[in-house]
Amino acid sequence: MNGSWKESEGTVRLPEEVSETFGMYVDWLYSGKIFCEEKDDEHLPGTEVVNSCGLTRLTHLYLLGDKLQDRKLRNAIVDAMIKRVVATNRFPTGEACKLYAGTTTSSIMRRLLVDFYVWVGQPDWLEEESEPGARGDITDASKQFFIDIAMGLMKHDRFGKDKVAIRPWIKGRCQYHEHEGEPRCNEAVSNDE
Repeated sequence: MNGSWKESEGTVRLPEEVSETFGMYVDWLYSGKIFCEEKDDEHLPGTEVVNSCGLTRLTHLYLLGDKLQDRKLRNAIVDAMIKRVVATNRFPTGEACKLYAGTTTSSIMRRLLVDFYVWVGQPDWLEEESEPGARGDITDASKQFFIDIAMGLMKHDRFGKDKVAIRPWIKGRCQYHEHEGEPRCNEAVSNDE
């Protein structure tokens, strides 16, 4: 950083960031791969899993990448999240509120979340949990989150003529990437990546 920013002196303070998340970021900077240790039932079993982190850790890392304005990391997180969803058929319902609260209206991650809700969403995704914080409190979701879902539902008839349509994150994850002067990628997701 340069200019009149306090951080231009060389020190950037991130007091609200968890050291584990920042460590994952540093690992990604050096290796280009997302490493994490899986600890709870929500995640696939294993100790050190490359590019198969749980959705909560991916959410924290995405929000850090957004704060640090690291477009390449955000794209890598989108890919990892899509792979995770395809492999487990579990969607980031508990992370939606955090991701909406921590991103701007132009965030590609918001579009991915809305597509998840529009294409495969279930009524229980919007119900409150009996245990606070078990899945994220949907009552904390922003008004814009629900407006975006409603708009998406109005544009797409998921139970009518498009019932057999390919889900957009399967058709091509590139639409959820940020491209600044780079050629667009065009790849579909497979389970063996």
